[in-house]
Amino acid sequence: MNGVLLALVLCSCADAVAPMRLESVSPARGAEGLVIDLELAGEGIRAAVVTDFRSPKGSTLDATLSVALVVGDGSEVALDDVVFVDAARVRARVPATTPRGLFDVRLTDARGETATLTGAFSIVAPAEAVARFEFQPVGPQHAKVPFPLRVLAVDEAGSLVESFEGTLELTDDTGTVTPLTVGPFVRGRLQAFVSIDVLTPGTVLHGRNAAGKTGDSESFSVTPGPATAVVFASAPMAGDAGGCVGPFELRLVDTWGFATSATADVAVSLSAIPALGADFFLDGACTAAASALTIGAGGAAAQVYVKATVAGPLTVRAAPDTLPSVQAGVMVRPLVPSALTFATAPSSVRVGGCSAAFDVRAEDSLGNVSAPAGPLVLIIGATPAAGVAFFDDPTCTTPVSAPQLDAGRAEVRFFVSSSIAATVRLDVSAAGLSAAAADVEVTP
Repeated sequence: MNGVLLALVLCSCADAVAPMRLESVSPARGAEGLVIDLELAGEGIRAAVVTDFRSPKGSTLDATLSVALVVGDGSEVALDDVVFVDAARVRARVPATTPRGLFDVRLTDARGETATLTGAFSIVAPAEAVARFEFQPVGPQHAKVPFPLRVLAVDEAGSLVESFEGTLELTDDTGTVTPLTVGPFVRGRLQAFVSIDVLTPGTVLHGRNAAGKTGDSESFSVTPGPATAVVFASAPMAGDAGGCVGPFELRLVDTWGFATSATADVAVSLSAIPALGADFFLDGACTAAASALTIGAGGAAAQVYVKATVAGPLTVRAAPDTLPSVQAGVMVRPLVPSALTFATAPSSVRVGGCSAAFDVRAEDSLGNVSAPAGPLVLIIGATPAAGVAFFDDPTCTTPVSAPQLDAGRAEVRFFVSSSIAATVRLDVSAAGLSAAAADVEVTP
């Protein structure tokens, strides 16, 4: 067979029935104006084997393969430097002159068999082609609540620059946007979550990349979120016993403490600790009694007043039907002293003995202990007075006839001794106050 050149196509019995298949192309895109090296992966890719029986080298591999990019209208761009690697891989080079667009990739092997991967490769604008950033519409948002932000990197014609994978520096008109840097972009698209920390009727997001390209969002409002709690926005620290104390202002707030409005009626029950002598009212004159109130749909706050007759610390508690309860403390002050009364008064004492303590205190008109604003001299008397003496100590050695209540002191103590058995009426008086009286039996 001198001079005979025989060309065979490598195949096995399995190859004879297994069609060539193209599975992937890497990378899937490249920038316009650049030479791009591609690797095609698949199976059943065949190359020709040329056998020259005259040559001492025997057989040689002739990788007679072609790769083309095919556009929708059927036109093709032939790739350069096609290299057969093995039955599963082929390498090729995309010319720098390839226009921008999305392509099917078609591989033709040595037998003329073809395999196509639809939409497997695209030529995109280079990252440097970014002219601006387009912010997708942002609707009304809630303060401090992250919301999705979508931005596109586009060229002068408004086309997406898929090769841009940089980041964006963010600012906004309130100066509170977080985070300050978002990205990276993926194929020219950014999706991130950002938040604005303050309330505003309108703010605009501003973006800038490292190359100085910019973009702005449309203006959008930032409002409070839905109500998650009720708080006492204001409450008096103190009030007079028997007076109309308030207002206590209940306000709805969102998770972050921003005042907000009710989306539906919020019923609030009211209670006080201690409950004795405490009543609630809806008006400043304390005429409209109530044990509950309602913050109507669309409303943000409500006021309540309290009238308490018992002096001392008072806890006002508000319990909404759908939200956690809240409470506020107020100090109920006693009124000015109006009377003296015996807090303790032993009923008897032996002749010549020293009684147990008599405690006299000043009270207001509601029965609350009330200290005078200045010194108050008390006058102690007895009827019959014969043989009765008053003392400052429990051994009845230090006589006293006019004990004094100092400013801020509401109670005084004294002791009694008598040398005559009798029923004695004790009287304690002070200027401007009703007197206190108690009977004591002096026994033999």
